[in-house]
Amino acid sequence: MTQLASSGDREVEFRACCGKLRWALLDAVESLPAGTRVAKLRWGPAEIALDVEAGAGQSEPAVDAILAAVRRQLGAGAFCYAGRGTLVMRREARLRMTVSRRVAGEGKCAATYVKVLEDLARQGGQSGQAHGLRIVAAGFLGYRMIRLDLGVPPDGDGLHAELAAAQLRDALRAGLGVDPRMLSGRLAVLVEAPGDGAATVAGLRECGYTVTTGNGEAIS
Repeated sequence: MTQLASSGDREVEFRACCGKLRWALLDAVESLPAGTRVAKLRWGPAEIALDVEAGAGQSEPAVDAILAAVRRQLGAGAFCYAGRGTLVMRREARLRMTVSRRVAGEGKCAATYVKVLEDLARQGGQSGQAHGLRIVAAGFLGYRMIRLDLGVPPDGDGLHAELAAAQLRDALRAGLGVDPRMLSGRLAVLVEAPGDGAATVAGLRECGYTVTTGNGEAIS
């Protein structure tokens, strides 16, 4: 199925001592889910407008961008403030889609899982969405799906595609109680993509995957 997650603003407070703003921001930003955008920073006497993507694996560049905005608006003296600050964040709308393919016989091998990751990366990359693709559940349709949080590596990164495929198989083995390579059926991943994901959906369908949409349509 597909589902467009609702967006909304929320605030996270932090406390920083004089000269420690960077470390306080790192602690706050590292706790954010992937795909979150920081829209504002309230610090000292100012409210600073931002448009910074944050979340796991993006903390350092996000904090660098926030500090650069602080310096531009308040000057170097802003780093000597001490007290409470607030990050105002906007979680972007994201599409959830179930992507599946039938596996049986020779298709039950490890290479199948690598191919799923590579195809997701390739189609997401062609539509400019690969950076934000995440697998949030996986399993076999009609049997069991398990929750997980696995980022899709960039297109062309074969090493990390293999590592992510191994993580996917390990998570399925732990959740299903059996090596997934022993199972036949329709292997499925629930993928979260930024925006409406229409181009990614179309590309995956052209590759032969079944992508089930919100209205129940399933095209193989």
